[in-house]
Amino acid sequence: MFATIAFKAFNTLGIATHWLIGLVVFVCVVPAHQRTALVALVVLVSVLAAIVVSIARAERGAFAALVDFASRRPRLGRLQRFLLAHETTLHEIDVHLGDLRKMRQVWLGAWMFEVLARVAMTGEIFFILRALGYDIPFTTALCIDAASSLALNVLFFVPFDLGVREGGLYLILPVFGLPPEVGIYAGLVSRVRELFWIGVGLLWGHVLAASSPARLSPARPDR
Repeated sequence: MFATIAFKAFNTLGIATHWLIGLVVFVCVVPAHQRTALVALVVLVSVLAAIVVSIARAERGAFAALVDFASRRPRLGRLQRFLLAHETTLHEIDVHLGDLRKMRQVWLGAWMFEVLARVAMTGEIFFILRALGYDIPFTTALCIDAASSLALNVLFFVPFDLGVREGGLYLILPVFGLPPEVGIYAGLVSRVRELFWIGVGLLWGHVLAASSPARLSPARPDR
C-alpha cells in the first residue's frame, strides 16, 4: 500500500509542477490573457504551499494529523472512525513516508524524473500540430498540454476520459490562435497512442502467461 501511496504522491506532485510550469510559460507567451493566468498561478502556488507546509509540520505523520483534524470536527465522525479502524496500517505508512522524506536525493530524483517525463510528453501535441502544418513553438505546446492535463484531472469522474481530452483541446487551441476543430483531431490521434500501448501491454501479458503460467497462477495452499 505504501508503494501505491508514494507513487500517487509523486504523480500528483509531478502533475502540479507541470501545471505551474505551463502557467509560468503561459504568462510569458500569451500577454492577452496575462491577468487571468497570473491569478491562476497565485492560487495554485498558494494551495501547493499550504499543502507542503501542512505535511512538513505534521511531525507525527500526515495521516496522524488527518486523524487529529477529523477528531476535532464532529461532522467528520465517519471519517474519524474509518481512520481509527485502519490506524495501524496508516501509522506504518506514516513511518515509511517519514523515512522517504529523509532520503532527499531519492525524493528529488523521483520528482525530477516525473516532471521531465511530463514535459517530454508535451512532444506528442507538439509533433501532432506540426504534422498538421501549424508551426508552433515548444513553449506553446507545453501550455496546451498543461491545460489539457488540468481538464483531464478536473473531470476525472468521466469514464475513460471520453471526450474530455478532445473537448479540452477544442476549447484551449483558440486561445493560441489555432482552429478549435484541430483539437478534436489531435485528441483522437493521442487516443491511437494510448490504444497502441494498451495493445503492447496486453500482448506482453499474454507472452508472460504463456511462458510461465505457474508463476502467474494463484498460489494453492499445501495439503
